[in-house]
Amino acid sequence: MKVNVIYQRSVLDDGDFIISAELIFSKECNVESKDINFSLNGEKLAYDLKRLSSDAVEVKFHEPIPVLKFNLEKFVNEINLPKIIIEIINHDVTEYNVVFKKDKFVKKFDKYIFQSTKGLLSYMLFSSHQKEEKRPLVIFLHGSGERGFSNELPLLGSDVVKTIYKYVKHNEDAVVLVPQATWMPELNGWFRPEVQNDLLKLIGKIMKDENIDSSRVYLVGLSNGASATWQFGESFPNLFTALVPCSGYVYNNGKKFQLQSGQGRYMEATQEEARKLSTLPIWAFHVEDDPVVNVNGTINIAEKIKRLNGEKLKVSIYPKGEAAPNAHASWALAFNNSKLLPWLFSQKKL
Repeated sequence: MKVNVIYQRSVLDDGDFIISAELIFSKECNVESKDINFSLNGEKLAYDLKRLSSDAVEVKFHEPIPVLKFNLEKFVNEINLPKIIIEIINHDVTEYNVVFKKDKFVKKFDKYIFQSTKGLLSYMLFSSHQKEEKRPLVIFLHGSGERGFSNELPLLGSDVVKTIYKYVKHNEDAVVLVPQATWMPELNGWFRPEVQNDLLKLIGKIMKDENIDSSRVYLVGLSNGASATWQFGESFPNLFTALVPCSGYVYNNGKKFQLQSGQGRYMEATQEEARKLSTLPIWAFHVEDDPVVNVNGTINIAEKIKRLNGEKLKVSIYPKGEAAPNAHASWALAFNNSKLLPWLFSQKKL
């Protein structure tokens, strides 16, 4: 008997995981839980079994199995499909054929490469391509862990894009743009001038090609992408309608990092940066015990904006332990807030 094993991947709050498997047999098979063993690195995996038909069953694992592995030296995520071993006993199995199936939403994004006079910028795009009426645009800037070229890491590192996609699918005919900063040894993904210039050109191209409503251009970023979101908003307040920075600070060339041992780094915002940002609707998120980007990165700019004009600013600072085990991931909490995306899409330039 042959068995097709289809592992289902799903993008959750913390990234890409295997959550289940479908077993399809080449003939009728009365297999039960006691007959099937899954193991990873010598450890058995617990699961629940559900029969789908006389020749197929579904297995749901008790604990999601990570697909991404963080390369600390390069400071980037890498796809590392787990070597799960399946053994079916008391049945004459002669062959296992194994497939890892991506989260369905990933296929909804088309992959492209934008070439400028100085370089290449890969990106992914979700669009209904219904261009008769003007539509909003959401731009998502990933963190340092998703840098690369023409891969799917920005969709897989967290479920932020998935959450936006699901909301757009049911509530808004919006275009979702997911560019990808190339990898460099320095942690300066979105901060490089050539990358920023290419991104601005790409945004202009998408706005023209997709008939975007220029009064509804939204910028969302996490970690390195959040700092770039603050910076882009400050530099181009007339381009963007609203910002959602998660775990960032206001980056700009020429400023020094403020460092606190074990509490991450950040840059202090200037009064001029605060003045420009005060014109934009912003909902900023951070976790109090963030060890990567100090929470002062958000608190500092928020206090300065409030002194000028706090009417358009919303800030959510989560208490210590709220985002455990990853205190940097304020976005996991932010995008589980059912009020965030309705607020974002309600913003419109006058």
